[in-house]
Amino acid sequence: MRFGFLLFIFFSTIFSAQKIDLRKLEDKIFLQNNNSEYKKSQDTLLSLIATAGYKDKVELYLLLSDTYKRLQDYEAVEKFVKEAQKVAQENAYSDVLNTLDAHLAYAYFDTQNYKRASAVMQNIRKSKNKPLSDDDNAKITMQEGYLLYLEKKYRESEVKYFASAKLMEKASPCDLPIVYGKQMQLYYDLYNNDEKALQLYSKSLAKADSCNILKYKLYATEVMMNLYTEKNNPSKLLIFKKKYDSLDDLYRMSENLSKLHDEKDQILTAEKHVVSQSKTRIIVFSAFVVLLLGGLAFLYGRKTGIYKKKSSAYEKELEEMKQELIKYSESHSLKEPAKGEVILTEKQQKIVQWICDGKTNKEIADLSFVSESTIKYHIKNIYDLLQVNGRTELREKISKNG
Repeated sequence: MRFGFLLFIFFSTIFSAQKIDLRKLEDKIFLQNNNSEYKKSQDTLLSLIATAGYKDKVELYLLLSDTYKRLQDYEAVEKFVKEAQKVAQENAYSDVLNTLDAHLAYAYFDTQNYKRASAVMQNIRKSKNKPLSDDDNAKITMQEGYLLYLEKKYRESEVKYFASAKLMEKASPCDLPIVYGKQMQLYYDLYNNDEKALQLYSKSLAKADSCNILKYKLYATEVMMNLYTEKNNPSKLLIFKKKYDSLDDLYRMSENLSKLHDEKDQILTAEKHVVSQSKTRIIVFSAFVVLLLGGLAFLYGRKTGIYKKKSSAYEKELEEMKQELIKYSESHSLKEPAKGEVILTEKQQKIVQWICDGKTNKEIADLSFVSESTIKYHIKNIYDLLQVNGRTELREKISKNG
């Protein structure tokens, strides 16, 4: 009995999920993203996912999706939200399903897929799962207002925007520039002048500055550019175009995004090796402990006379465990790459295959759900790793090496 209890304590300690302080982590990721330190955010989150419990894992995927949203990579946003949904559904974690649907609706709105976004929002409103937080409720209400705006139901849209801003003021005031941007569009169409829109633009910049969120300054400026384009006001359009270009230079979206995707693949590839090594070490160490405890029990039994009756059974059992351990170690040992051998990430291998199939950069970008500039960045890295100067040399090298 004592032997079994010790084993239970040992395995409980080994396999328990890593405890994460989500509040501190959220604050950390928020600050890093505000400072455009997206790679740090990604590295932190990816390193925690493998060992997190399912509830924490859902939150980690959401934080990853928020990081990619800052870079306007909405395909990645949708991907990570769906990963979170998968984890929640597999573990019957219904309390978070409405929240995940809300984030999926945001992703659809960001890609102007309003039909899918509307369907998701209707499901949320009908759902009997745990209600949305004030923050998510504010954003869904805002999106409902925008759908009314598209239908030219301006007064109904105004009511929704007002309700959304009131909720957001309490729940997530730093996100108010999103609502202000929608109101800027609405009031320009309602009153056919830019006075109200410019007031809201100033409020957006002030709030974005106080929260240190450059993306919202970029968004508000883009809204004003679009308004002056629609109203055919070239002089004011030029003013806001210059402001936008200046902000965009600071944002450096393309550079951040391409680096982030490349680092993500490298980290995920390394993570698979780390997890595999950890499992091997755990099993080897666990077997060692079992053998040690078994040996102690063997000695104890020998002293009390049990040895004479059960020695052969113990010896047989220990020998079987020893052989199983040897077989496992032989079959699961991680081989180091040979000298000069190049290891490509899973994504890089796919890109190489598509290149060999004759696909263009644009076709590969479409298949990967990323921008063409990101694919060019990956291809440059592949050429450097394989020491080739173009597609022809790459195909020849792959063909030669099988």
